[in-house]
Amino acid sequence: MKKIIITFALLLLSTSNCYAQYKMDFDFVDYLITTTCSPTISSMTTTEDAKNGRYTSLDRFVADNLNDLTIDIAKGSGEYIEALAEIKQISKDDKELFFANLKTNFDIIFPSTEVDHKYVISEINKISGV
Repeated sequence: MKKIIITFALLLLSTSNCYAQYKMDFDFVDYLITTTCSPTISSMTTTEDAKNGRYTSLDRFVADNLNDLTIDIAKGSGEYIEALAEIKQISKDDKELFFANLKTNFDIIFPSTEVDHKYVISEINKISGV
Protein backbone atom coordinates (compact mmCIF):
# COMPACT_ATOMS: atom_id res chain seq x y z
CA MET A 1 0.00 0.00 0.00
CA LYS A 2 2.88 2.33 0.81
CA LYS A 3 4.36 1.82 -2.66
CA ILE A 4 1.03 2.70 -4.27
CA ILE A 5 0.77 5.93 -2.28
CA ILE A 6 4.36 6.91 -3.12
CA THR A 7 3.81 6.12 -6.81
CA PHE A 8 0.61 8.15 -6.85
CA ALA A 9 2.34 11.09 -5.14
CA LEU A 10 5.16 11.02 -7.70
CA LEU A 11 2.61 10.91 -10.51
CA LEU A 12 0.85 13.95 -9.08
CA LEU A 13 4.10 15.86 -8.75
CA SER A 14 5.02 15.12 -12.34
CA THR A 15 1.53 16.23 -13.38
CA SER A 16 2.04 19.57 -11.66
CA ASN A 17 5.37 20.00 -13.49
CA CYS A 18 3.66 19.29 -16.81
CA TYR A 19 1.00 21.81 -15.94
CA ALA A 20 3.62 24.47 -15.30
CA GLN A 21 5.52 23.66 -18.48
CA TYR A 22 2.63 23.37 -20.87
CA LYS A 23 0.00 25.54 -19.20
CA MET A 24 -2.79 23.00 -19.52
CA ASP A 25 -6.17 24.43 -18.57
CA PHE A 26 -7.79 21.28 -17.19
CA ASP A 27 -9.94 21.74 -14.10
CA PHE A 28 -8.99 18.24 -12.97
CA VAL A 29 -5.28 19.11 -13.00
CA ASP A 30 -6.03 22.29 -11.03
CA TYR A 31 -7.96 20.20 -8.53
CA LEU A 32 -5.13 17.68 -8.16
CA ILE A 33 -2.51 20.36 -7.72
CA THR A 34 -4.59 22.27 -5.19
CA THR A 35 -5.62 19.27 -3.13
CA THR A 36 -2.24 17.54 -3.11
CA CYS A 37 0.05 20.54 -2.82
CA SER A 38 -1.93 22.86 -0.56
CA PRO A 39 -0.28 21.65 2.69
CA THR A 40 3.12 22.17 1.09
CA ILE A 41 2.20 25.51 -0.44
CA SER A 42 0.68 26.88 2.76
CA SER A 43 3.88 26.07 4.62
CA MET A 44 5.98 27.88 2.03
CA THR A 45 5.98 31.42 0.66
CA THR A 46 2.77 33.39 1.01
CA THR A 47 1.67 36.95 0.50
CA GLU A 48 2.25 37.48 4.22
CA ASP A 49 5.92 36.54 3.74
CA ALA A 50 6.23 39.30 1.16
CA LYS A 51 4.39 41.80 3.39
CA ASN A 52 6.56 40.92 6.37
CA GLY A 53 9.76 41.48 4.42
CA ARG A 54 10.84 37.86 4.09
CA TYR A 55 11.41 38.66 0.45
CA THR A 56 12.74 42.13 -0.10
CA SER A 57 14.35 41.23 -3.37
CA LEU A 58 12.34 40.49 -6.48
CA ASP A 59 15.32 38.58 -7.81
CA ARG A 60 15.44 36.25 -4.81
CA PHE A 61 11.68 35.71 -4.72
CA VAL A 62 11.43 34.74 -8.39
CA ALA A 63 14.55 32.54 -8.20
CA ASP A 64 13.22 30.70 -5.13
CA ASN A 65 9.66 30.29 -6.41
CA LEU A 66 9.92 30.06 -10.20
CA ASN A 67 7.91 26.83 -10.58
CA ASP A 68 5.06 27.97 -8.32
CA LEU A 69 5.06 31.39 -9.94
CA THR A 70 4.79 29.75 -13.36
CA ILE A 71 1.63 27.94 -12.28
CA ASP A 72 0.07 31.08 -10.78
CA ILE A 73 0.85 33.19 -13.84
CA ALA A 74 -0.70 30.53 -16.08
CA LYS A 75 -3.86 30.64 -13.92
CA GLY A 76 -3.83 34.41 -13.48
CA SER A 77 -4.26 34.05 -9.73
CA GLY A 78 -2.68 32.54 -6.65
CA GLU A 79 -0.60 33.33 -3.63
CA TYR A 80 2.68 33.54 -5.54
CA ILE A 81 1.56 36.29 -7.91
CA GLU A 82 -0.11 37.96 -4.92
CA ALA A 83 3.30 37.94 -3.22
CA LEU A 84 4.92 39.14 -6.46
CA ALA A 85 2.49 42.08 -6.53
CA GLU A 86 3.36 42.89 -2.91
CA ILE A 87 7.08 42.88 -3.62
CA LYS A 88 6.60 45.03 -6.73
CA GLN A 89 4.29 47.29 -4.68
CA ILE A 90 1.41 46.99 -7.13
CA SER A 91 -1.56 48.90 -5.69
CA LYS A 92 -4.77 47.04 -4.85
CA ASP A 93 -6.53 48.92 -7.65
CA ASP A 94 -3.97 47.74 -10.22
CA LYS A 95 -3.60 44.09 -9.12
CA GLU A 96 -6.41 42.72 -11.27
CA LEU A 97 -4.94 44.31 -14.41
CA PHE A 98 -1.42 43.20 -13.41
CA PHE A 99 -2.56 39.59 -13.00
CA ALA A 100 -4.49 39.66 -16.27
CA ASN A 101 -1.44 41.07 -18.10
CA LEU A 102 0.79 38.36 -16.68
CA LYS A 103 -1.63 35.62 -17.73
CA THR A 104 -2.11 37.12 -21.20
CA ASN A 105 1.66 37.37 -21.70
CA PHE A 106 2.51 33.94 -20.28
CA ASP A 107 4.10 32.81 -23.56
CA ILE A 108 6.33 35.89 -23.60
CA ILE A 109 7.38 35.50 -19.97
CA PHE A 110 7.96 31.75 -20.38
CA PRO A 111 8.83 31.11 -24.05
CA SER A 112 10.37 27.76 -23.09
CA THR A 113 10.95 25.57 -20.07
CA GLU A 114 14.59 26.64 -20.08
CA VAL A 115 14.14 30.28 -19.01
CA ASP A 116 15.93 31.50 -15.92
CA HIS A 117 14.58 33.81 -13.25
CA LYS A 118 16.44 36.86 -14.58
CA TYR A 119 14.71 36.55 -17.95
CA VAL A 120 11.34 36.12 -16.23
CA ILE A 121 11.92 39.23 -14.11
CA SER A 122 12.93 41.24 -17.16
CA GLU A 123 9.74 40.29 -19.01
CA ILE A 124 7.53 40.88 -15.95
CA ASN A 125 9.09 44.33 -15.55
CA LYS A 126 8.39 45.14 -19.22
CA ILE A 127 4.78 44.03 -18.83
CA SER A 128 4.24 45.96 -15.61
CA GLY A 129 5.97 49.06 -16.98
CA VAL A 130 8.78 49.07 -14.42
